[in-house]
Amino acid sequence: FGLLREVEGVAREGREAWEAAAATVAGCGELEPEDDGLVVWPGGDPFARWPQDHPGMVRAPYAERVAAARFLRGLGNAAFGQGDAEAALEKYEKAARYLDKKWTRKAEDWERERAEKQVQAREMVPVLLNLAACCLRLRRFRECVSHCDRAH
Repeated sequence: FGLLREVEGVAREGREAWEAAAATVAGCGELEPEDDGLVVWPGGDPFARWPQDHPGMVRAPYAERVAAARFLRGLGNAAFGQGDAEAALEKYEKAARYLDKKWTRKAEDWERERAEKQVQAREMVPVLLNLAACCLRLRRFRECVSHCDRAH
């Protein structure tokens, strides 16, 4: 599903542009029964691009998503420190996706979700500011301002 999310985010000129192109997935192989399909990417990143695609992450406690986001932020910090703003940007964007959550707003979940929202607010600010720093280094000024506004 991560690929579909990536395609959904691609800018398009008009409805006709999507209707005119057919997409076929072929020759993608099969997974062995013991293979969960996750790839440990170069640099030690064990997480799927989207939290919904990571095994068990959808139903996992929010603390696991936060731990993943912290790990990803650490990878981004390392890449940024080595001067690779593009790689750092990718890790920070991924960390932000892991921190994002759809809230149920159910009465029985109110206390837990209130605490999780506080954690999210605390953890999201450094990720957004790091995204802004990457965008600044990459001269993507509008994105930089957008991340700063969201962090505010």
